[in-house]
Amino acid sequence: MTRKNKVLPAGLVIIVLSMFFTSCASMRTAGYNERETIVRFARNMMNKNYAYGENDPSKGFDCSGLVFYAYKEAGMIVPRTAGAQYKKAGKIELKDAQEGDLLFFSTYAPGPTHVGIYIGGGKFIHSPSEGKKVQIVDVERNYWKKNFYGAATFFPGK
Repeated sequence: MTRKNKVLPAGLVIIVLSMFFTSCASMRTAGYNERETIVRFARNMMNKNYAYGENDPSKGFDCSGLVFYAYKEAGMIVPRTAGAQYKKAGKIELKDAQEGDLLFFSTYAPGPTHVGIYIGGGKFIHSPSEGKKVQIVDVERNYWKKNFYGAATFFPGK
């Protein structure tokens, strides 16, 4: 082997190793802003089972677990429960909601008991309830409109 032939494989090894050790977070968000990344990771969980108290793709998600997971994958840490998420986030009007903001609903008790991620176009993605799967629904559907509690954001500048 000539010296030139030895350098090429070593150079390739260095490139491959540098790619391997690149931060997973930077690879996840390359070409995406945080809002897009949140929605992309939530969409990737479509049809995963509802699982109370879970926030793991292999086990499933409850509503706030899906939010926690998608935000974490985008490099943002938010509280784990719907109530704590609502309390900590900045409140916004529904008409001002942007992709990645959160929509809260009062479904079985007073206060924010359910949360979904707004994806634009009047739709949100959420993990609804036992026996159902992560899905996209329209916020204007009667049930959601009737139980709407508020919109909130974890992004500065609201």
